[in-house]
Formats: sequence, C-alpha cells, structure tokens
Amino acid sequence: MLHVVMLVASATMVAALASATSDLAASLSAQTSGTSKKTTLTAAQRKLTTKLLDEIDFVRRQTTGDSGTSVPRRRGGVRIDDRQRVLVDIRAPVSGGLTGQIDVLGGTIVSSSPRYDSTVAWIPLLMLERLAADAAVRSIYPASEAALQ
Repeated sequence: MLHVVMLVASATMVAALASATSDLAASLSAQTSGTSKKTTLTAAQRKLTTKLLDEIDFVRRQTTGDSGTSVPRRRGGVRIDDRQRVLVDIRAPVSGGLTGQIDVLGGTIVSSSPRYDSTVAWIPLLMLERLAADAAVRSIYPASEAALQ
C-alpha cells in the first residue's frame, strides 16, 4: 500500500515538474521571440522600423486571409492613406535614381533635402521592402510631422 501511495505521489510530482518546465519554456520563447525575429530579417527589412514591418505584416495577413495569426496593429506614428501608402522619410542620397525608383514603385515625393540625405514621400506600404533593397538607401522610417504651437 505504501508503495502505491509513493508511486502516485511521484507521478504527481513528475507531472507538476513537466508542467512547470513547459510553462517556463513558453515564457522564455515569448521573451526571446522579438530577438529571434530580428535575426531572421533580410538586409532590406533591417532598414525598416518595427512599426513599418508590423504594418506590412498586418496588410499581408489581411490580403492572404491569414487572420488566425495575431499581428499587432500599432498605427502610432505611421500615417497610411486610403490607397495603402505610408508617409515615410527615406535616408539616402537624393538623386535622379532614387526619385525614379520612387515613381516606378507608385510613390509621390513630398519633399527632399540633399543636405540631409532625406526624402519624404508617400510610398505604397507593400513596396517599402523593394525600396529598402536599394544599396543607396540607409533607412526608412515613418515621417515626422510638423507640430504647430
């Protein structure tokens, strides 16, 4: 009888330990998922901010019908118009090649500053990675808007 009680107690402890280990593994996986995501990005994706990447993921999942996977929609600081274009600041030397590529991708230039290697433009959200793949482009992030006081 004592052996049966000890066997049941041992089995209960093993199950509790397995459950705790599983919970710990899930917690660690959730904590490091952001880190592992960063290491799996392409060179072009690393030139985009997380906010822009999240918006791209959200739109891609909506268009493919993959709504089972939850992608956060954080529009904070990201301006998207009704044509799915985003207002961005492109950090690259201002050149005819850059303006031509923006035009080919369906973008519209709002302003440019050769002094600061900056071009503000409306770019179709799903074309940002293609633009970022250009070797001259250093980074792309949501454009700052002027604040009136």
